[in-house]
Amino acid sequence: GKIPFVLFVDDFGYSSSRLIIDDEDMQVKMIKVKNGNEEITEDNNVITIINKFVRENEGFSFNNAKGVLSIVDSESIFGYNTGRNISKRSRISTDKIKKLSNDIYEAKRIADNLKNDGWIFACNTYGNIDFKDVTLNLVKNDMDNWYRYVSNIIGYTNLFVYPSGNVIDKNDERFKYLNDSGFNIFCSSMKKMNNKDCFKIQPYVNISRDLICYDITSLHHNEYYDILKDIIINPRKAKKLYKEGIRE
Repeated sequence: GKIPFVLFVDDFGYSSSRLIIDDEDMQVKMIKVKNGNEEITEDNNVITIINKFVRENEGFSFNNAKGVLSIVDSESIFGYNTGRNISKRSRISTDKIKKLSNDIYEAKRIADNLKNDGWIFACNTYGNIDFKDVTLNLVKNDMDNWYRYVSNIIGYTNLFVYPSGNVIDKNDERFKYLNDSGFNIFCSSMKKMNNKDCFKIQPYVNISRDLICYDITSLHHNEYYDILKDIIINPRKAKKLYKEGIRE
């Protein structure tokens, strides 16, 4: 009698804040700077909000599943520098090396904690590139950075999320490169994708998702997304659908 859904969080990164593991309860929380001081909080952050909600609502989540985090490194991994900002000069100070080592160690600890707690990672490319106008060589360079600075932190993933929702055809050399690299589930927010392809026997799966963001919810561009039109933006209709037992 329940309606299942999978939560995707795209463009996931941090700049002015970072995640930590609280030593008291071993839960992932966020440190943010307020009035020049650092404070630990479980608010204003999708990970901590979902974790807290699942803990307080037994039976809501199947096997403690949380969501899919689509990682980019346009800012940093969980708020930690994993190497991209280190100078390429031959001489790097000992302090920078120690800071880099500590950041990589903490980022890996957080990634492992999140995976053990029901979160899944996906690749959102390294530089959040738009496939509408990028070459194969640019995609390869971007993915080289992904494997060097992101994959070594979060581990293996076969999930690929298209930035900006711009998909590429299965016959495109860029698609073949990504598929050969180990990605076999490709996700887009384009409404016109055919989800029936999920049931075909092939070396990959294409899926589309309903997009929930500022442009959709605040500007009421809900004509493209039934989930927003019927459930989120129109709660009266959602209540009526629930009473009638409609499952689709």
